[in-house]
Amino acid sequence: MRAAALGAHAAKYHGVVLHEYSQWMLEELIGVPRDSWTQDVQAIEAGFAYYLLCSHLDNPRSGFIDLTRGTALMQTALDPSHLVGLRWATGLWKVGNHSASERCPGPSWKWPARRAREPKG
Repeated sequence: MRAAALGAHAAKYHGVVLHEYSQWMLEELIGVPRDSWTQDVQAIEAGFAYYLLCSHLDNPRSGFIDLTRGTALMQTALDPSHLVGLRWATGLWKVGNHSASERCPGPSWKWPARRAREPKG
């Protein structure tokens, strides 16, 4: 893919532009056209593109998506892979522990703190 095309309505949201750019970059990194992927793979890739957008902005609410709720502004316009991708992104955001109030329940993914070694002797 050498170009990304966005309609004027979608392009006015900076988050949409960053999401589409992330998708384009992920497709370039993988080296296989997105159209040849299964719907499941497209959903995971869309989720990473949503997550990368919010991670870059350090904000789970990009203006057109809200990863604290797993919703999108134009949700009825999203295809099935993007709807599932939104769920992936919401999970990725929670696992990433970006906010103490949004922590994913369950075990901590952080390494335990190292104790200082006591001198021998």
